[in-house]
This record gives sequence, structure tokens and C-alpha cells, in this order.
Amino acid sequence: MFQRSTTRSRVMKKVGAGIALALLASTVPMAANAAKTTSSATADKPVSGGKITVGVFDTFAGYCMKQILANSALGGARSIAETLFERNSSGKVVPFLLKGVTPSADNKTWNLEIRKKADGTPIQFSDGAAWDADALIANFNAIRGLTYVANIKTDTEKNFLGSTAVATGNIVSTTKVDDYNVTVKLNMAQADLRELMYASGRFIMRSPNMFKDSASCASTLVGTGPFVQKSSEPTKLVVVKNKNYWRKDAAGNKLPYLDQITFKYVLESASRVAGLKSGSLDAAQFSSASETKQMKDLSTSTAVSYFKTGGEFYPSLWFNTSIAPFNNLNARKAVSFALDRDLWAKTRGNGMTEAATSIVGKNNVMYSKTNFASFNLAKAKAAAAAYKAETGKDLEFVFPSANDSSTRANSKAFVAMMKKAGIKASFNEELISDIVNKGFFEAGTGLKYQAAFLLTLEGLDAAFNYIFLSSNMFETGTTNPMAGLARLGKIDTLLNITKHKDTQLDALLQAARASGTAADYKKVTERIQDQAYIANITYQTYAMATTKKIHGIGETKLAAGGSAPAVFNWGTNWTSVWKK
Repeated sequence: MFQRSTTRSRVMKKVGAGIALALLASTVPMAANAAKTTSSATADKPVSGGKITVGVFDTFAGYCMKQILANSALGGARSIAETLFERNSSGKVVPFLLKGVTPSADNKTWNLEIRKKADGTPIQFSDGAAWDADALIANFNAIRGLTYVANIKTDTEKNFLGSTAVATGNIVSTTKVDDYNVTVKLNMAQADLRELMYASGRFIMRSPNMFKDSASCASTLVGTGPFVQKSSEPTKLVVVKNKNYWRKDAAGNKLPYLDQITFKYVLESASRVAGLKSGSLDAAQFSSASETKQMKDLSTSTAVSYFKTGGEFYPSLWFNTSIAPFNNLNARKAVSFALDRDLWAKTRGNGMTEAATSIVGKNNVMYSKTNFASFNLAKAKAAAAAYKAETGKDLEFVFPSANDSSTRANSKAFVAMMKKAGIKASFNEELISDIVNKGFFEAGTGLKYQAAFLLTLEGLDAAFNYIFLSSNMFETGTTNPMAGLARLGKIDTLLNITKHKDTQLDALLQAARASGTAADYKKVTERIQDQAYIANITYQTYAMATTKKIHGIGETKLAAGGSAPAVFNWGTNWTSVWKK
């Protein structure tokens, strides 16, 4: 709620037996019903050439498995590397670097068919490597952690291991059928494997050559995308046109149109707005987590073109159930009932956000209002009193807060809201990177914080959400070769944010994953809300504004048909964007 991308961090935390893992998310990742508020469309034909600068609110940590990029930084990386699946403007996940995917009747064996160029020849990475079955398996090996195991003695930085190894715990093997087909076998049935392999836009395909050296993997991203990396530093990524990109526009012209994009880190939202007005920025990204004032101003400005997502991102207060006070149900319920969501949406959200009525939004397959702790000050005080009766202590807790001015104001407002219910909340101001470095996901012990605001739940489906709700992605009896290492390093529960040990919830999750039905996923939500593991305030949106010189936002056609939405949590698809 208060932090744009806490779990999509740029800093790693060593856990378990010396294993360093990046935090997955994002979050995230996926505004299927993206709304185009002000169009940059024009009757003019696209013009090739030109350089632009984009203001983003995240830094660039690196590009290997260990370095999971935060939201807006991910957008820069996605201009270089592409994904197996994309989400189109209708909200459907469709094949992209894959041509098609076919599940078995029991949803435990899936065939993935690799896409070729229109002339039948292989798509190529910008370093000349072929996009084929060998490349796909090389990426799966890296995503699943097998590349790390193969290099464990020499990869001192552990760049080949990321939290994707935990997220893909249900995959037990990937096998080459022929040059353009790969079989994926699962431990347990999964109807929404397509959505997991989209993973909020995060499962980008890297050149197999990146996996030959850990250091270069971290520093240089090589993909099949419309741009190639020219230079990268923590606060700036510069990409230039991939002259051998495999796609053309409808008229047969080579894509992309732009010659160069500079993604520039600009922390303060006011500075991004100023950059748009002065012309030092051609485009800038924003989040309603703490930037609604700027978003509201830009949405009514005639000087810019403005685009926003739907409210399909669900920032949540995650309770650490492994330590006091939130190992107590009454403590969790007290805080949940104390959240005046309508007031927050009106005041802190500046009318740009919607009050939450479930842990996910109304269009998500998991949506249910049953057991949701709507604002009720009397119930909040009663639950706080019950907590004191059980423990002999007043309810109080500390949470971390990012140190930018907008987030600080939100944190103070939250503390005041808790005070009305007799709950003492306080916060420590820290850099987002420092917050994560102290260990949100401390192996075996739970969060170091008593509670934390995180943006991990999102979208229309449940596949990405599932990995943060399950107590353990490496289920008992799995033949996944990573399972032993995961348990030894105590990373198997890494993404279990609340550190719950709820076997009933796990059973509901597994049944829903197998069926893929809304009815089964609603049961998951109702269990979570009954136990108050998570508390939501409002649903979050993302936005992008551009100068009037920029055109083509939201006009990129996807390989399987349809168009990419104008804006995601990570930005926009820059393939068809041009500058007049």
C-alpha cells in the first residue's frame, strides 16, 4: 500500500545454507483492463528513428536469476528480453515466444511448442543464438535453480539462483521432444500453468550464452526483443534498436521504430512530472500507492497523453504469524477491522483508488467478500480487548516504511487510523533496499518485521498469487530435484510471506490449482479472510504519461493476435512506439 514495489527488490538477502535469493514479484505483474484515458493515437504513419528518455521509479539491479527487477525497471528489461506468454488488452494470457501449449487431460503434463519467424526459420537472440528447444530448457534450468546447482562450486555470487526456483516448485522435469517442442511435467495438477509461466511478465527468456558466466549474466541482458542493451548502471539503462528484430508491423516495416530509449531512475514523483513539463523526459511512470496527487493532475492535463491500468493490483498488509502479536488471530482481526478503507480512498487516494472489499479485486478469479473484515471500529476495539485478555498485553506493532515523502505521509495516516481503535502502530523509515536486505523472508524464522505492506497479489488469475499463499511450493513426495536443496537451505517456505502452517489452506490451494475454477479459488480467499492472514486497504493502479510527441502507446500487436495493453505495472510495450 505504502511502497511501490517492496517485494520486487533490487537487493538480495542471504538465507539458509549460504543461499542468496532474490524476491519474486510482481508483483507482479499485468493490468489486463488497462484504460486509455488520453490517447496518443494519430492518423500519421509511424516514423522510424529518434531517441526518448523515460522516467522510472525503480533502479536496475542486474539481469540474472538472482536479480529480480522491480516494476518499472522490469519494463526496461522487457524491451530487451521477451516472454513465453503475454497478457493482451482483453486480459487473456496468450502465447508469444511460444506458438502454442497443450495440456494433458489431468493437467500434469504440458507440451510447449516454440514459435518460429514468419518464414519458418528460428527466432534469434541478439547474440545470434537460436530460440529453440535447447534455449527453452536452458532457461527453465536457470529459472528452476538447476543451473545454480551445476555451478555451485564456482558461482560465488550465486547469480544463477533466484526465488523463481521456489515459484516453480511444482515443475519436476522439462524434456526436449524435438527442436521446437518441450514437455513439462508437474508434481501436482495445475490448470493455470500458462498464467504461471507469464508470471506477471517476469519469466523473460535470456540467451543461453548468459548462463555460461555468472558475472556477465548479472551485468548484461541478451534477449530476442526489439532493443539491445547499450549500457546499464543502477540508475540508468540505455537500450538501442535491435536491427535484426524478428517482427514487422502490419505494413511490413521493420520494428521497432525508435533508435534508443534511456530508462532513468527518478525517485520523487514531482520530479517526474517536472521532467515531462520541461521536456527532459518524454514519458514517465507512476503508481497510486503514493502518487495519486500527481496521477490526478496528469489525468486532466491537456499537455500530456495519459494512460492507466485498472485497479488490478492488491497491496496488502501481511501479518507475520510466526511471532507476536500476529501469531494471535484477535490481533490480526483487530487491525483488519480498524481499516477505514472508504476514508482512505477518499483522502489518501485522492479519489484515484477503490476501497478493497476482498483480498483481491472484483475481476480476479479468487474474489469473494465472504469473511472479509470490513471497517468496524467497535469490532476492532473488541478484538484488541480480546487480545489483551488472552496475552495480558496491549496490541502494538512496528512496520517498515520507505523514506520518500509520499510514503511517509501514508504511514503517518495509517498510524492515526490504528490509534482510533486503541492499537499502537509505529514505523521505522528505511530504504526499500535496506528493508529487504534485513530479510522479509528470513529462512525458517519468518519475517523479521511483525507486519509489512507488500504488493504481491495482482491480476485476474491466481497462478502468481498462489506462490505467496502456499506454505510450501515443494509438496511432500515431489520428485523435483531442487526439493532436497530447498529444504536443506530452508528456502522451501521462502515465499510463504505470513509463515502460516495452515494445512486446510494448503489443501484448498491445491484443489483450486488442479481445477482452475473460480468456485474453488473463492474457498481459498474465504479461508484467508477468515484467518485474517492479510489485510487490504485499497486496490492499486499504475499510470504512464507522455509528451504529445510520443505516439503508438498501446498499439503493439501481439504475435498471437490482439494488442498489448497501453500500460502495465512494469510500463508499456515499446515495440511500436514512435516519436514525431
